[in-house]
Amino acid sequence: FGAKQETVKALEEAKKKGGSSMAQAIQIEMELLSQRQFEDQLKMIFFQTGHADIWENIQKRVQEGEQAQREAQRRARDAAIKKAKIAGFGLATVRSTTHAGAIGYYTLMAAHHDMVGIAMTSSWANMAYHGARAAGASTNPLSIAVPGGRNGPIVLDMATGIVALGKLVQARKNKTPIPPGWALDKQGLPTTDPAAAHIPLPMSGAKGSGLSL
Repeated sequence: FGAKQETVKALEEAKKKGGSSMAQAIQIEMELLSQRQFEDQLKMIFFQTGHADIWENIQKRVQEGEQAQREAQRRARDAAIKKAKIAGFGLATVRSTTHAGAIGYYTLMAAHHDMVGIAMTSSWANMAYHGARAAGASTNPLSIAVPGGRNGPIVLDMATGIVALGKLVQARKNKTPIPPGWALDKQGLPTTDPAAAHIPLPMSGAKGSGLSL
């Protein structure tokens, strides 16, 4: 995320201060903090180890990074639209970002300008490639929006995983089994236990993981 360098610096400071429990928190923080669904788990670790002040500092820096992310995406969208009005096609890229959020919001703006909008993002490896037992691809989102005349734009906003990570988290909180084919456990084995679900699977098998790639 945009505030990654500052966050890593804060975590290194925390690592120097803390004991074994804090060291464990540091080891898992990059995975957990980048997945906002696990925020409560990470927060609990910081508070239980007496580092609430560091947690608040990290939260502040992450929030600042997210504000920068939204502004960067807005500028990229506007630049692409402006270029497309002149040349017929406009492309803009954003790097070193935080969570992209609902990218359909940005393609929708292009459709309101009577253009076709396409947006894609990439992420860390958090999803298994088709046939694999370990994370090697990502649930990389894709959005396409087209003008729809008097009925309004048509917008596609999807991830390439078979299920949203948020649904796995919700199933874990409610302790309800997940359908077969949603996820693998840490050993790369299929599971219907939401507590053991660690690696989501791609939508449509090879097609979903190929689209992610």
